[in-house]
Amino acid sequence: NRLGVTVVITSSELAELRSISDRIAIIYEGMLSGILPPDAPDVEYGLLMAGKSLEEVGVRERATN
Repeated sequence: NRLGVTVVITSSELAELRSISDRIAIIYEGMLSGILPPDAPDVEYGLLMAGKSLEEVGVRERATN
């Protein structure tokens, strides 16, 4: 982030991604479900991974710096 560099990593290891990322994009069936910070609640990640949008469940998408 400080270097102005973006790195795209695909993985099913959420704990590992949370430890190295400042933002995590969740893709479900080829579509972007949402973008969360690594400290977002597990339930929000789970809903996005299940194909729900954050708006559907009453959570506004989180902004990150």
